[in-house]
Amino acid sequence: MNHVIRMAIFSVCLGGMLAPAIGEAATVEDLERRIRALEAQIEINNEETRDVADSFKRGMSVAGYTDVEYMATNKAGDSNGFRMHHMSLMFKKQVNEKLKFFSEIEFEDAPHIKGSSTSSTVAGKIFLEAVNLDYMLSSSTTLRVGRFFTPAGIWSVDHYPPFVATQIRPQHIRKVFPQLTDGAAITGQHAVGNTFVSYDLFVGNGETKAFFGDKDYNSSKAVGLRVNAALPVLDRFEVGATGYKDKTLLDPTTGIEEQKSAYGVHMLAKLGAIRVKAEYAKGEYEPLPTPSTSYTRTGYYIQPSYDINKWTLGYRYDYFEPKSTVQNDKTRINTAFVNYHVDKNTVLKWEHHLLNLEDPAKDDYYKSIVSIAVNFD
Repeated sequence: MNHVIRMAIFSVCLGGMLAPAIGEAATVEDLERRIRALEAQIEINNEETRDVADSFKRGMSVAGYTDVEYMATNKAGDSNGFRMHHMSLMFKKQVNEKLKFFSEIEFEDAPHIKGSSTSSTVAGKIFLEAVNLDYMLSSSTTLRVGRFFTPAGIWSVDHYPPFVATQIRPQHIRKVFPQLTDGAAITGQHAVGNTFVSYDLFVGNGETKAFFGDKDYNSSKAVGLRVNAALPVLDRFEVGATGYKDKTLLDPTTGIEEQKSAYGVHMLAKLGAIRVKAEYAKGEYEPLPTPSTSYTRTGYYIQPSYDINKWTLGYRYDYFEPKSTVQNDKTRINTAFVNYHVDKNTVLKWEHHLLNLEDPAKDDYYKSIVSIAVNFD
């Protein structure tokens, strides 16, 4: 009997000593099981993240810019006030490794459309400025089709308000070379020794009195070529030229056309904090069937600027002669400007323009503008 009691006591003691070890083993096994479950969950989350990233890459990205300005002027007939100048939305999509889509819709002066099918009120402008497809033919050559900004000079290529010094563009921009082209272009970039050369060879429907995208209203296609060379001098030095030829339909009812040949040169130089930008363009116009009324249109500007930390200080001299056959038809503008770059996408601007008109029947005047331009990318 005593032996049975002793065995029972021994069993109880042994069980008491082994219980923590058994419990610890069970705990370790449970922790290992939980860790394996967490690892599986993490892998699932990683897969979902990769799926979201891939979906985002395949999806459409939206960017754009906006600017608001206040203008004061002493020009007769104009008033001082705020202007909701631009609001542009850009839609981009990398369709596949070689094909890319781009479009830009601009809402200028905060357009307001209201009314029924029989009447409407419209202020401002809504305009599809660009819609095109880029197909990469090689690592250095791209084919573009659709509507695109006409590659000419500097300002027409890089014209967005957050990245240009003034809200008012130089006078001849869009008046010698057209703003837009509906057509196709071959663009390329090549290294020639120590010089980097790029080009845009394009063909399109050409200009009309109003811009339509449904067909070609001219009797021939417009053709153009822009070449730009980045030379290994200074901190940055680029020179280039643009040529353009078109036959514009002036009057659809009479068939009167105007043959235009235009050319231009441009330069961009940077040394330290100093930057100089300059463009010259000239168009030769020959109305048909009355070539005796031919004329030229000429414009140029030079714009030096100086960067100090987040500040840019600058000046521009701007000259424009819209029609050589018209006397006193020249305008010279002296512009002083200051930019404060809040960050890479936001800039505050002040610009003061003095317009000198050659026509004695017209008074000189000024425009002073304060603005903020923001890029969303």
